[in-house]
Amino acid sequence: MASVRTRVLFVLPTHKFDIFIQGLVRNSSNNFEFNAILFDGNFTNEPILGLHGYEKTYSLGNLAPKSLMKNIIRCRRLIKIMDPDIVHVTSYLSAITVVISIMTLKRKPKFLWNRHYNKGHHNLNSKIHVLIDKLITSRSDATIVISHAQLETMVYAEHSDPLKIQVINNGIDLDLLKVSNESRQYFRQMFRGKGGLVLLAVGRLHAEKDYLTLFNALVLLQQKGHKFHLFIAGDGNPKYIEFLHGRVVELNLTNLVTYLGWVDEIHSAMLECDLLVQASLDEAFGLSILEASALGIPVATTTPGGVVEIISEFHPFVAPGDSLALAEIMAEKAFEPSEKLEYISGKMLERFPVSKMAIKYNVVYEKLNSRLKAGD
Repeated sequence: MASVRTRVLFVLPTHKFDIFIQGLVRNSSNNFEFNAILFDGNFTNEPILGLHGYEKTYSLGNLAPKSLMKNIIRCRRLIKIMDPDIVHVTSYLSAITVVISIMTLKRKPKFLWNRHYNKGHHNLNSKIHVLIDKLITSRSDATIVISHAQLETMVYAEHSDPLKIQVINNGIDLDLLKVSNESRQYFRQMFRGKGGLVLLAVGRLHAEKDYLTLFNALVLLQQKGHKFHLFIAGDGNPKYIEFLHGRVVELNLTNLVTYLGWVDEIHSAMLECDLLVQASLDEAFGLSILEASALGIPVATTTPGGVVEIISEFHPFVAPGDSLALAEIMAEKAFEPSEKLEYISGKMLERFPVSKMAIKYNVVYEKLNSRLKAGD
């Protein structure tokens, strides 16, 4: 008689292809059945079959504060119908939705809170957001963070129980990176048409990514005599983007910065740039840095939070906001020898394989399900 598989339900904020989740699904054992509730698409009463490897997928429409109560009602109904053993959540609003959804259920699934941000709410000086972070953690049956920096934040700044928190680094699966010859050729023609070093920044246009420090570093790089063009891949609040445009004009960088918006095949763009750059004030981990390094692309970045855990062996510490140090490391890393890049790539693939990540998550699933059966 075949054993009954553990039913894991992901509640995710987007329909966009999620490399982290897909790597986990693809590399998990056959002991698990994965289903998903996805937001930001059109609402459907009927499940979508076979999407991204899930058994069943439900779309609940846009997840935003104004639609939260409506989505809570829909989410609760689906959780009751699907009757999962474990609900695995990876975002703030999704977590709020699930916490409230399962409060009144007679048979409550185990709640796995997988936090992918670090000090964002602390940096906003928002006491209510931090309070909700603490509430989500306290209501979870287990919490997974993706770096030790997050663990420190939650234990020392949020006073969370360290016994409920486990660190599992994100893993990388090169086969899941979106790359095509057509897309590479497209970016090659775009990038090489500008002349000079091709710098690529990947990340949402948000104050936490600190593009202002990156722009200041560009000015210093220009003063050192380097020719370059920065391409920014990411979207964000239109008002903040307008603010960034104004700063670029003030620094006389208008002809040296191009905004690409959301880029679906970002890894094709990475493979055609000379240097991935980042100036974040805070990072829980730094997946784009891991991906670029694994692809053999040089990286120059500030090293806050979990970033230092990825690249400290190959990259000096650069404090957030230090545009001078960032400019210096950009000038150095842009000409990294190919032999060293190959060595770094090999080390990244050795240290952060997605198969190792999936095994650790599977162990957590098994423990949660055994506690569910025991009535804990």
